[in-house]
Amino acid sequence: MIIKSYPSLIAEGNALDFADQKKLTKVKMAIRIKAIIIIVKNIANHFKTANLLVGKL
Repeated sequence: MIIKSYPSLIAEGNALDFADQKKLTKVKMAIRIKAIIIIVKNIANHFKTANLLVGKL
């Protein structure tokens, strides 16, 4: 087993954390984009039903 120096272990850990954070930010972005799409669709549907109601009046 290779014993690594303490600073290199910290650097490696930080690099892994950084990689994980990048993945997480990508996941968060994807979730946000999906949420925005859903909200936009809901608003569009809301306006469609509102237009139908107005059209019936």
